[in-house]
Amino acid sequence: MKRDLEITGRLELSLDDAHSIDVTAHGSRVRAEIGDLAPKRLGLHFIRSTATLAGRLSRILHARTLTLTITRDGVPFAELGTGVRSYPLARLFGLSRVRVYWKR
Repeated sequence: MKRDLEITGRLELSLDDAHSIDVTAHGSRVRAEIGDLAPKRLGLHFIRSTATLAGRLSRILHARTLTLTITRDGVPFAELGTGVRSYPLARLFGLSRVRVYWKR
């Protein structure tokens, strides 16, 4: 059962002097700017737990008809939730509403 949810607002999380996350929302679209908070090394455990989290979060967002876009320095990095078309391989692993934009 879908429950439509619309949000408007802005939240800035300061992690330390050099890092912050800026979250903005308008209607059914939420954007999180993470800047340079990318992990330095990608281990198997990190990748697996991130994929599990992304799958669960995308299902929750879809149930509320929300879309989350994660950006790094203004460039989209990932999208989750309603209206997101994932790659065929991602759908095979249960990530049907998750799309990662790889570096070009």
